[in-house]
Amino acid sequence: MTTRRRHGSWQAAATLVPTLALLLALLPGCDGQDNDWDAYDPTRKLLTVATDSLRLAEGGEGRALVFSLQMVPDDTVFVELAADGGQAVAEPATLVFAPDDDEWSRPRTAVVTAVDDDLDEGAHKDALTVLAVSRDADYDGQGGPGLVPLAVTDNDRAGVAVSATFIELVEAPPGVLERAYELVLTSQPTAAVTVVVTATPADPYFHLTPSTLTFTPADWSVAQSVTLWAELDQDDADDLTVTLSHAAASGDPRYGPSLAIADVTVQVYDNTLPPIARLRPAGGGAALDLDEAVPGTTADVEIVLDHPSLLPVRLHLATVDGTAIGGQDYQAVDLDVTFAPGDPIVQTVPLRVIDDALLEDPEHFEVVLTGLANVIIGDDDRLGCTIADNDLTTLTLTVLPAAEDGGSAQFVVTIPSPQPLPVDFTFTTAAGTATSGVDFEPVAAAYFIAPGQTQRVIPVVLRADPYHEGDESFTANLTNVSTNAVWGGVPVVATIVDDDPQAIALDGVTVGEAGGAAVFTLRLQAPYDAPVSLTVSTLAGDGLGAVAGQEDAAAGSDYTAVTGAAWVIPVAATTATFSVTLQAGTAAEAISEFFRLRIDAGSRPGFAGLVATAEVIDDDQPYLAVADVAVPESAAVATFTVRLVNALGAAVTSTGDVTFRADTVDQTATAGSDYTAVGAVFTVPAGQGSLAVPVTLADDAWDDDSETFVLHLSAPANALLDPEEADAFCAITDDEFPSINLGTALARANEGSTLVFTVSLTTTRQAATTFTLAVLPGTTGGSGVDYTFTAGGAQVIPPFTPSISFSVPLLDDQLAGEPDEVLRATIANANVALGVIALDLTVVDAPELSIAAAPAVVEGAPAVFPVTMDAPSTAPVSFRVQFSSATASIVSDINPAGTGPFTIPAGTVSVNVPVPTIAGDGGDLASETFTTTLISPANATLSGFNAASGTILDGDPSPLSFSDDAFAIEGDAIVFTVQTAWTSEAAITFSVQFTDGTAAGSGIDYVSAGTGPFTIPAGQPSVTVSVPTVDDAGPELAAEAFTIRVVNPTNAVIGAAPTATGRVLDNDQPVLTITAGPAVLEGGTLSFTVSMDRQTIVPVTFDVAFLNGSTQGAVDFTTPAGPWTLVPGTTSIVIDVPTVQDTEHENQEIFVARLAADPVNAVVGAPPEANGVIDDDDP
Repeated sequence: MTTRRRHGSWQAAATLVPTLALLLALLPGCDGQDNDWDAYDPTRKLLTVATDSLRLAEGGEGRALVFSLQMVPDDTVFVELAADGGQAVAEPATLVFAPDDDEWSRPRTAVVTAVDDDLDEGAHKDALTVLAVSRDADYDGQGGPGLVPLAVTDNDRAGVAVSATFIELVEAPPGVLERAYELVLTSQPTAAVTVVVTATPADPYFHLTPSTLTFTPADWSVAQSVTLWAELDQDDADDLTVTLSHAAASGDPRYGPSLAIADVTVQVYDNTLPPIARLRPAGGGAALDLDEAVPGTTADVEIVLDHPSLLPVRLHLATVDGTAIGGQDYQAVDLDVTFAPGDPIVQTVPLRVIDDALLEDPEHFEVVLTGLANVIIGDDDRLGCTIADNDLTTLTLTVLPAAEDGGSAQFVVTIPSPQPLPVDFTFTTAAGTATSGVDFEPVAAAYFIAPGQTQRVIPVVLRADPYHEGDESFTANLTNVSTNAVWGGVPVVATIVDDDPQAIALDGVTVGEAGGAAVFTLRLQAPYDAPVSLTVSTLAGDGLGAVAGQEDAAAGSDYTAVTGAAWVIPVAATTATFSVTLQAGTAAEAISEFFRLRIDAGSRPGFAGLVATAEVIDDDQPYLAVADVAVPESAAVATFTVRLVNALGAAVTSTGDVTFRADTVDQTATAGSDYTAVGAVFTVPAGQGSLAVPVTLADDAWDDDSETFVLHLSAPANALLDPEEADAFCAITDDEFPSINLGTALARANEGSTLVFTVSLTTTRQAATTFTLAVLPGTTGGSGVDYTFTAGGAQVIPPFTPSISFSVPLLDDQLAGEPDEVLRATIANANVALGVIALDLTVVDAPELSIAAAPAVVEGAPAVFPVTMDAPSTAPVSFRVQFSSATASIVSDINPAGTGPFTIPAGTVSVNVPVPTIAGDGGDLASETFTTTLISPANATLSGFNAASGTILDGDPSPLSFSDDAFAIEGDAIVFTVQTAWTSEAAITFSVQFTDGTAAGSGIDYVSAGTGPFTIPAGQPSVTVSVPTVDDAGPELAAEAFTIRVVNPTNAVIGAAPTATGRVLDNDQPVLTITAGPAVLEGGTLSFTVSMDRQTIVPVTFDVAFLNGSTQGAVDFTTPAGPWTLVPGTTSIVIDVPTVQDTEHENQEIFVARLAADPVNAVVGAPPEANGVIDDDDP
């Protein structure tokens, strides 16, 4: 605000002061270094203050006013400040601007503070008078009365302040526990004020004093107290909540009954003691007695309160083990007990006994009472309990089986569980089948089971004897059982198990034919205490088959039969014998004949059915005899005859089968090659005097001497064998006549090969074969020229060897076009007949090598050269290669290390030579060549085609990419750059392809006809592609886009960025401007018009920023929310800004609407902003 006095009156004009510090001119007499004389302007001597209505609050912070001079004064300027109505004060009240140096240009600040009075006067207004006093006539008198409006908010309200709204109070006797709170008025009344205090609910035990308080206009600010106390009653848990309300009365209408005064809540806590709880037996007395006799016996415990409670009383009752154990002797108790308000003051809890069936002394436990809530536990909080025992234990008598030699029978007396007292009894034995004093020692004695034990073991000594007899028994009984136990009374039987087991064996016998009798033996493991009577009979044969076998002895001719004969075993005997008479004979028969003795019956078990065998050995056995044989090698079988003879050599027969084993044994003849080995058992049937043993012969097909082998006899059965007559010889006469011959597996071979020939026998010989060998040069150049051979002279074919071989290595003389050459091998002077004695061997000239060009390959792949021969060779052919550069470098384009050697195996005519090429050289020619030449052949010669070319195709085409997107203003060409990743040694061509986006091709927005091809010359890194655009002279999108793509490259590939975006920038964008409507009174609506200089075919979007200017922003106007859009076909839009109606006097205010700088599809023109003016309508 700038003020100036005009024509004797004060005028005020609203001025927006963006800056308070201005560069002012100097006055005469001032320091010329600090003031600019050229800027001095007396018309600018103005006192300014930047403010609107000043809002203050009583008791609040002050507001600052900043005053400035706009031009240097001629003399000191005093600015005096004073509130017209005295509702505010300024500090300082006078501001001083001295004309010294720049002191006058520094702003001065005064803080205006509202006067805090005690009157309830509501919001009120005042005004600040600003007056300049100076001898500078231009400044003197500037300002005026009421220049700055003041709006003051009152902080004084009629009311009664309460010091506390919640108070806690405990019941107590009068004057012991009291609480108080205070009341005071918040503003001075115009008449006396009476405040009445009322308690709700009314309770005779709750007191307050005083209940009425009076405040006068003189002592209205002095606080007055209300004292509270609660009387101690006899009710437990009667907490109380009291509400104290206040009502005012006064001649001052502001302090009338409608005045709201805060209530006070008083929480009164009960201070009466809770009830006392005690324990007592339900039937009276000081303790409880329980009887174990009846399971589940109940005794009741009573819990007693001394008086009821208004709160739930919670207690806990539990049993505590003594000598009685909970869960074993009684049912343990562990429970919470609750007395609800109104319940009887006695509750009963039952106790139950568990009958444990144990003999024991009286046992004890306790019941204990503890408090959980709202209760006091009295002295009688424990109750003793006694359980009287009434149990008898049961005796059980058992015995374990005992062996006669076991030493004792163990009797066991048991009770079900350990007892605390001894259990007494008497143990007595009695005879049964066992005799007392003979089979066992009698017992009659007193015993007991000690406390804590469950059994007593009583041994009864047993007496052993050696006899095999049956099991015997005796009994045991209990008497005189103590009073704490019972017994069933049934005696227990003990069995003595005989431990003299019986084993009976009837043994057979072996006896010679002339022995007279066969004696059978009976054996017993244990004797009997009485004689045993048996009956026996003989049985013919061995019992293994019909009684007609050669091995079966016959009754009457070999022995005397017995049927039902008596046989007695004496007392205490463990062996006995029985004899059967034998009959001797003179005829040859089986070496062993058999008959049996059987026990038919016996007076004791285990004898009947026993059988034993007697073996009778013959003493008239024949001998075996065999003679030598002789046969030619061509015979199929050699037959040996084995005969039976007596001791004098005369032929005999036998009534039994005679068996023997015959085995062949090598001498000079060998089993498997000269004959088939024999090893088997042969039988001469009963009644037959001889047997033929055949041996199969083998014609061995080689030359050898006559040979022999032996037939050896062994293991005769039913016959004897003289060791001197156990072997017979067989002589085999040989029939082979071999000859020696020359032969070959390879009669023709190339130079460098090896010729192999053999010297062989028509029949393999058992002895070594000797001969002489010679190799003659024939048409060759001789040994050392066309071949090498040093093995001539005396030679040997080892025994059993059909042939031997000789090698003749042929030499490669590297002479091309030679005819075949022949050398000859001969043999002589052999120790066998001569057959083929001469053999011609042919040397064939070495083949020629040729190489052909390798098919073209992409760099990185091997170039493969085929190498061929004009004919196959019997020798492997080897060669090497060398490389030479053409357009390809043998250093950088190929790997020259693979020079060989390479081998063409014998019998084949070709091999491939791979040459690795090098990839990734970064820019080769489209194709390059190099040469491969054959060198150093072995076992071959080189033809005229000994070199060939390899072609390498470029494998490193450069990727093509766009360098970046591009744009141009419509009418200009958009220039794109297509670049290579590296330069190429060959020209690169490519085409392009267009795709419309928001821009249309075909000459609408751009020209899409120029698709190429385009060329990047060899060695050049890039080329540009120009796309013409069309100037359509009409507004449209600010930028329209299309896409361009690289396609169909040659000598290159598509790169990482094959596409780019082209943007056509519109040069016909519409221009936006903004204007403001006329000023409006506060509360009205200001209108701003945004206009466009032409129509457009696309939407135009923009935003507007609103600046406060001299207004207070949202206090004075409401900012509308953007953005806004001008649709196609329109050129303007109106934006309404509502202003705010207030009740305060203020100057005219201005805010600014400014177009944002980034509209869509348009540009901002001039003017870019407009002022909205708000006129005040408050006087």
